[in-house]
Amino acid sequence: MHRVAAVLVALLALVFVPLLATAVIVRQPNATDYSAADLERLIAGITALQAVLGDATLGSNHQLSATDWDTYDFAVHTAQALTARGYDVLVVAAPNGSAGTRHWVLVSVDLDAHIGWVPVDPSPPFGIVQSTLGTVPLTADAAEALWFDAVYVTYAEEIAIESTSNQPPNAVIRTDHPKGVTNQKVVFLAVMSTDPDGQIVAYEWDLGDGATAAGRLVEHRFGTPGLYQVSLTVFDNLGASGTVVLDYSVKDPGGAATSGCGCGK
Repeated sequence: MHRVAAVLVALLALVFVPLLATAVIVRQPNATDYSAADLERLIAGITALQAVLGDATLGSNHQLSATDWDTYDFAVHTAQALTARGYDVLVVAAPNGSAGTRHWVLVSVDLDAHIGWVPVDPSPPFGIVQSTLGTVPLTADAAEALWFDAVYVTYAEEIAIESTSNQPPNAVIRTDHPKGVTNQKVVFLAVMSTDPDGQIVAYEWDLGDGATAAGRLVEHRFGTPGLYQVSLTVFDNLGASGTVVLDYSVKDPGGAATSGCGCGK
């Protein structure tokens, strides 16, 4: 019996030690083992992260509710979007009383001798649409010391995100003038572009004559006749892109035009 118990203990140790070894420690920004250089890099990393988190094009537009997304869904969305932008992240969870389980994201920042982990709360208030990827729960006290909200510093478990392939968006160009005339205002639209499993968050145009633009709608005038390659590249919330090129014909007033369908296909 004792040998069986000893074997069980050994097996449990083999199972649980790797899990414990992967646990990360979230230290407060004012921790005494941060050097001045570490703290400077940590603050710079938090500032850069906050800029990405605050991008209004990256929110999921879902709500925290019983019929829409829960905190896990928001954590996964934010983690995937940050991963697509080069961040190393963890999704973690802890009991949340009668509300069940609360999930959030930890983001790594490279410091001089180690890694600093920054918590991100990805979930909007209940019933409110997620307009950005989340916030860093960071405050300063009366002594100007920086603190992460304590509820985000420790967690009960790390959550593995199921690996899913992100399908790229489909770029489509429409225009109000299938054929152009020099110095005429032409409107190019990207509103028919779609993403099969997410949302498009950026639109970049190359008008073929050296001009570039951004947005779902652009206005342009071509100064000389010719056949221009107008390209549109769209990006989804996880960083995938799709591009389409339209051969756009421009003539002088009264001159002959080359062919151009204006359909973006």
